[in-house]
Amino acid sequence: MEAHNPYAAPDVELGPAPPPSPAVRSVVPRVLGILSIVFSGLFLISIPGTAALQSLMQPPAKKVSPVLDEPPRNSESSPPPASAESPVGVVICLILALLGGSIGLLVLGIGQVRYRRWAARGTVVWSIVAPGLLVAAMVLAIVDSPAAGLSLLPITVMLLPYPILLLVFFTRPRVVGSTS
Repeated sequence: MEAHNPYAAPDVELGPAPPPSPAVRSVVPRVLGILSIVFSGLFLISIPGTAALQSLMQPPAKKVSPVLDEPPRNSESSPPPASAESPVGVVICLILALLGGSIGLLVLGIGQVRYRRWAARGTVVWSIVAPGLLVAAMVLAIVDSPAAGLSLLPITVMLLPYPILLLVFFTRPRVVGSTS
């Protein structure tokens, strides 16, 4: 009688091999997509408050005489120089640029969470454009009011790493390959 070897391989029919597992997706698009949605939401919440504060900080307009709504007669009133209106225009342009960038980041964040290929390409473009907008906003604010512009420096320095981080990750082949 032959002794049974407990360490021998079993004589079992395994059947057909299981289908190969699909490629494992990188979690980077999902994580950065959630961060993009959060950051864009914070921007979208803060933009109306910034616009309201900016309008409160503007000097009051020159009042006309209360009698018959005529302008005062005692001075040689000349129209204000063209540059007096430019800070308001600059502020409006900056707010619209930040609003557009925030909405773009929100849309890209949703696409990143859903692993869309267009979101990966759009994120690379946004990551190149966004630092330019941040630096332009700071420079224009410094030109308008040096104290207010320099107060944007910490915010700009704090926000610049995120577009750089997006650019680094969304140019990696594995991350781009995980989108469909």
